[in-house]
Amino acid sequence: MHPRVHGTLRTAGDGAEPKGDADRGYLASLDDEPLVADCGVLVEMMQRISGEPPRLWNAGTLGFGRYRYHYDSGRTGESHAIGFHRRKGKITTS
Repeated sequence: MHPRVHGTLRTAGDGAEPKGDADRGYLASLDDEPLVADCGVLVEMMQRISGEPPRLWNAGTLGFGRYRYHYDSGRTGESHAIGFHRRKGKITTS
């Protein structure tokens, strides 16, 4: 999603830098079995589409790939190309 469309993108300076490789332990730590299954499908699909492994970004966002953006104002940042954030009972894609 383009940064001008989604107003909540965070820059690397805001703590959006990936924290490291995401593994099955992250998904296994979730306590909602249907949510875990859905997240597993998204991981497989997004990894296949992006060609990149999942990385854990900020507070629980699994992201795939990276892109840099630059606003006309001069603000720059980096975010995941595609990803999702699991929440209790739902999933938000980005």
